[in-house]
This record gives sequence, C-alpha cells and structure tokens, in this order.
Amino acid sequence: MDFTTRDRYRHAVEELARGCGASELKVAAARYQWPLRKIRSMIRTGKHVGYYLIDDGRPRLASQLACREAMMHRMLQWVYRNHTSAYISSIILVTIASVSAILAAGILPETMPR
Repeated sequence: MDFTTRDRYRHAVEELARGCGASELKVAAARYQWPLRKIRSMIRTGKHVGYYLIDDGRPRLASQLACREAMMHRMLQWVYRNHTSAYISSIILVTIASVSAILAAGILPETMPR
C-alpha cells in the first residue's frame, strides 16, 4: 500500500472520529468488532478495509459508530452518486443566471433587429 492510500485512510478515520466524538483507535477497530461470520463473508466478497473507510461501505461503518458525517462529505457523496444530475443542473443554473443578467442589464433588446 502506497503513502497516498494510507494517508487517505488516515484522513477518513480522522473525519469519522470527529463526526462521532470517538477516538481514532475506536474508529479503526470498529470494523473488526463485527461478528466473525460477517468478516468471513466480507473476505469472501473481497471487501478491503478501504471499502469501509472511503467507499460504499462508509455509511455502514458510520452508522455502526453512530456518527454524523460532515456536511461537506455528504454533499460530495451526493455529487459522486448523482454526477449527471449535478452536471446538467449546474449548466441550467448558469444559463438561467446568464440570461437573467443580460435581460436585467437591458443589453439584449437593444441589439436585436426590429
């Protein structure tokens, strides 16, 4: 495992610890407190510890720790899961804002031929 990955995992543990008011050690050990049969099934499905720290398993780990994720993390996760909607919505909003600004400034009616 390279430095960048370890650092990302470390930051995820720090964020979760801040969110639930627990120590970083408790957060790091939380995944291993699940029943042995669950851990065996995770191993069979190939879910690495990173799955629970930075991937789709994070909400499950956060709920086990009774954590409330930071608002920025929740917003980013929403954008990652709904990237197409976020992209199209931002284009529509920028277009509406631009057209509104042009109309409010009165630029468009003067330049249009009659």
